[in-house]
Amino acid sequence: MDIDLLTKFNRGLCLSLIDTNVIEAIRMYREYSSYLHNNDGEEACKKELLAVRAAFLKKLIDFVELEENKTKTGDLIACYQELIVAFPKNEDLYVKCAKCFKKLEQYDIEVELLEKAFKIKPFGLENLKTLYDAYRNNEQLEKAKETAEKIIEKEPDNSDNYYRLGEISDKIYNKYEKEEDIKNAILNLEIAKKMNPNKKLYYKALTILYTKTGDFQKVKEAWDNCFKFKSQITNTDFVDYGMFLIRTGDFKNGFEFYEKRFITETKAVQYPKINKPLYDGKKDISGKTLLVQSEQGFGDVFLFSRFFYELKNRNIKIIARVPNTTLEIVKRSFPFVQAVSNEKKLEDINFDYHIPLMSLPLALNLNKANIPNKGKYLFADENKTKEFKNKLFNNNKFKIGINYKGSLRGLNTRNVPLEELLPLTKINNVQVYSLQFDEPDETFKDTNIINLAPYIKTFDDTASLTDNMDLMITADNSTMNLSGALGKKTFCLFNMIPEFRWFDLKGNDVKWYSFVKPYQCKKQSEWKPVIEKMVEDIKNMI
Repeated sequence: MDIDLLTKFNRGLCLSLIDTNVIEAIRMYREYSSYLHNNDGEEACKKELLAVRAAFLKKLIDFVELEENKTKTGDLIACYQELIVAFPKNEDLYVKCAKCFKKLEQYDIEVELLEKAFKIKPFGLENLKTLYDAYRNNEQLEKAKETAEKIIEKEPDNSDNYYRLGEISDKIYNKYEKEEDIKNAILNLEIAKKMNPNKKLYYKALTILYTKTGDFQKVKEAWDNCFKFKSQITNTDFVDYGMFLIRTGDFKNGFEFYEKRFITETKAVQYPKINKPLYDGKKDISGKTLLVQSEQGFGDVFLFSRFFYELKNRNIKIIARVPNTTLEIVKRSFPFVQAVSNEKKLEDINFDYHIPLMSLPLALNLNKANIPNKGKYLFADENKTKEFKNKLFNNNKFKIGINYKGSLRGLNTRNVPLEELLPLTKINNVQVYSLQFDEPDETFKDTNIINLAPYIKTFDDTASLTDNMDLMITADNSTMNLSGALGKKTFCLFNMIPEFRWFDLKGNDVKWYSFVKPYQCKKQSEWKPVIEKMVEDIKNMI
């Protein structure tokens, strides 16, 4: 049998493998092509190289067209890799390959592929929309905005295109906090709404945008329009609406809608499955044991634990299941409560009813006029407080503790840049201490701020350090809630649009805590004038 004919059997092997193991088929094709190329002095090898290339690439194209929605993403990427090498000027291959990387959430590669395709041949409308999505997902916000504007130029009569431009303008605002961007976002959403008033999506977006401007009347109007689309309202909408009502002081209805937080379509609050009755406050369970299960942030443990007294007044036995880092301070502050760690298994705890911690306001009929225990209701370890005093605070200076940012999970718009707080260090006879958890000394290089992070392992340590301060200055975070509940004089820095729990920041306290005085930005993240006012107030204090 002729050797050239035996060699050609490899062509059949390459082709037959495409349907069963395309990656192995491509590997074999490359090896066979390389062999033929290295022997291209022989006429038979030249002819076979052309033949196998034509047959293999045709079969590969047929394969991706038939299998695009069924084949594993990795197989498709391998196919497109080979096809793009063969046909580098075919823009459609780049676009289709980009879809694979979008599925893998590798948006940077998706963008590169789409940009290459666009250079080969400028996109039509649908591919422009695909490019917009890629830029947005890859956080290339300015390019996304430029693309959204091109889409409007091509299709000015489509309301969704104005929604798209409003959406990206909002993202740009979130990043840079420039007023012109939020105005541009609202302008485009209003255009979209006017063009098509029968789309709930636009009204929901406006509830978010107007919240960022503080125009709650407009927020209310947008919500009223949202609820006209009854069949489209989701649990997420109910929770968002509940937060809006709480923010505006309507606790009764707000906390009722907020109960949907465990069953939202996205980012539902985690809560353990408990095969015991849920307490809603309506039934008399005096003498029974109620498990209060913590949820969400550490600050919520401090804020909502005040309601343990109200449960006690109803003659309810209380078990509080809380994070380890808050366990000791809860035990000490509420001797009538059996406090246990969240790590303790539910089957090892004996109780009759359960309730999520943040459901207590609803169960106890809370309204903004009857918030209980606004003063001191948490207590630090006195011995630890004395130990810290002798070791760290043996001076006559006015001691200010600062805590300027919250957890990574929280809203970063609540955080205050450390450099904004440096004027505090210039006040005569003041020593500033950082109570920021796990903060390296390097952060405070070239300042005279003393870093107390090495002494903080749990909130029990933070409580005793806080007890040694003359004044605490914080962002809206768990340390502020702890400090307020400890009865420590606290100045809290709030952004222009605070988190939804803070329904009234006018006056000399935050309404939840009588010891916490609010200092609020008049413009988003414009901290300088607020801190200047705070510095003057401190000078007058000391």
